[in-house]
Amino acid sequence: MNRSKIFLLSFFLILFALAAVANPSSVRAAATLYLSPASKTVNNGENFAVSVYTNTGGDPVNAVQANLSYPTATLQFISVDSSGSAFEIAAETSGGSGSVRIGKGTLTPKTGVQLVGIVNFKAIAAGTASVSFASGSAVLRSTDNANILSGPTGGTYTVNNPPSYSQGSYSSGQTPTSPPPSGSTTPSTSGSDQSTGQTTTPTTSSSSDGGSSASAKFLVSIKLKDELGIALSNVKVKIPQLSKEAITNKDGEIAFTDVPSGKYNLEVEVAGQIVKLELTVKEDVKEVTEQNASGENVVKKVPQPQKVELTVAGTYIEESRIIKAVSLILAVVLAITLILVTGRWILKRKNASPNAPNE
Repeated sequence: MNRSKIFLLSFFLILFALAAVANPSSVRAAATLYLSPASKTVNNGENFAVSVYTNTGGDPVNAVQANLSYPTATLQFISVDSSGSAFEIAAETSGGSGSVRIGKGTLTPKTGVQLVGIVNFKAIAAGTASVSFASGSAVLRSTDNANILSGPTGGTYTVNNPPSYSQGSYSSGQTPTSPPPSGSTTPSTSGSDQSTGQTTTPTTSSSSDGGSSASAKFLVSIKLKDELGIALSNVKVKIPQLSKEAITNKDGEIAFTDVPSGKYNLEVEVAGQIVKLELTVKEDVKEVTEQNASGENVVKKVPQPQKVELTVAGTYIEESRIIKAVSLILAVVLAITLILVTGRWILKRKNASPNAPNE
């Protein structure tokens, strides 16, 4: 092989290695699709909503195909709600016979955690229903139209038969074993509300749809940055109270599902040190009108996704930057040294045999 070709090959290999050191995340990309809530308990005959989200992993995305499968013996498809979707172009929206297909696109590429659409189901029989992503699901990167989907996560939903009570009375010979306390909603009212929708008290309505302030769970997206506003990538974040943890992507973003409202202590691992931050999840729900088993309109509370930006301050970040800068400088010096040594070796060989032809 020609010596000049060997030199050029060595040079480009070194440049590629430097690029990988400077930006290791550029050689790998992974987006996810998941459902929120990932689990829920509903009553037979009740309608409930499942949100489909994508986390692009920091890459720009312009198209998403979410194909779901569900058990027809337990669930019935009602509709797909795209009103809050981050993708304004609806390429495909269909459902029924155990399958839901949502194809969405956008003219403005999206990054981070984005809502694809909301699927409305009706529970039709007691049991456990697993909703999963089917083949054909994809998340397309806008720069090269590559499918970067990795590891979609479905959900599991439990359907219970509601307790049966007579309206305002008990059968002959029966007495209630534990009468309700004074001023509370009676068992007969609670039962009739789940099947007929006649009672309109806020407490009963909230307990039947699982969206009350006591049980609402939220999708929380967190973006971590330093005091200069630079995103903190590849940082481990924990919520000890919920036994949840995740690692930020190259844009410093993570997402946690099924987080109740309240205040939490985040543990952020930066440069080998643990930094504690406070996270506040607000009680943010949207009232949505749906039909119950009797065809009557019922107002339900749907938890809204929340986005939070947190700043991590401290000298350890500067130390981490210094370490990265020194590592990059050493890599550059090594590359220059290799180039010089290789060039000197070629010149030495050429001078040693001036009349020898090139190989």
